[in-house]
Amino acid sequence: MRRLVSACLGSFLLLVTGAAQAAFWVEAISGAAGSCRVVRSGRASDLQVLMLLRDRDRITLAEGCIVDLVGPRNSRTRLTITDSPFEVPAGDAPPSALQNVQDWVVAWYNRQSAQQLSQVSAVARSPTVAVVPVLIEPMSLDRSKLLLGTRSIQVRWTGGKSPYVVTMADASGKVIARGESTAASEPPDGIHLAELDLPELQLANYQIRVEDAQSTDLIRLTVVPPAEEPAMTAVPTAGDVPENIRQSYRAIFLASRQEWRFQALQIAAANDLDTIVQRLVLGDFPEAPPGGPPSGD
Repeated sequence: MRRLVSACLGSFLLLVTGAAQAAFWVEAISGAAGSCRVVRSGRASDLQVLMLLRDRDRITLAEGCIVDLVGPRNSRTRLTITDSPFEVPAGDAPPSALQNVQDWVVAWYNRQSAQQLSQVSAVARSPTVAVVPVLIEPMSLDRSKLLLGTRSIQVRWTGGKSPYVVTMADASGKVIARGESTAASEPPDGIHLAELDLPELQLANYQIRVEDAQSTDLIRLTVVPPAEEPAMTAVPTAGDVPENIRQSYRAIFLASRQEWRFQALQIAAANDLDTIVQRLVLGDFPEAPPGGPPSGD
């Protein structure tokens, strides 16, 4: 069985203790499971998407394995069996704070959750929940946070009967945005989607409501200033870094905090980070990062 994992992550520069650090990243892997390996300090393991590579790491590739690396200044290298073994060039060692965060991200992104996703998808299609529309995690938490300046959002739900109307209203009940399900028929996974274009929001509370002909479900959002967004201890800086690298780490970090999961999904969707969107929509959330508060806080 072949696997193709494509992620939008590459290299970035970090400002840690005042020094810029360059790193090599695994951007994508194609090939049979176990065909792409990395040897580090004499120990071999499977190569993984998003992995931060260290000096002198040796990458071995079997027939059919293709590995895309991104290095300093967004340089890109594609490895095949003819390049095996490939030794990562010497450079500055990544700071420990970055390594801890990277290990946490890779563990969540690459973990096998097919059974969990299958179970959630089956529940979404179950006739026992198809009577009324129900907003799904990370949509269903009251008082979720949304950043000031957001100009469009995605809303997802299960159940109910088409047609659906999705609205966003301010505290007075005035509807400020309206949308409908984008699916002409029942989606294969049972999860409906509507996109809302928003006017300029205020620092206030809002309601999102999804309705069919007979019933409704709603949540309340609190719009907060960007300064309230939690910050990671080691994050990609601007520099020459592709925006989707920063946004991937940002979305995964926010998804580890319950009240920020709605915002995390919006970030992932806006940056076409499809794998992250799928995981969050189906309720597969990262736990607290190293040194961070519990995910429910």
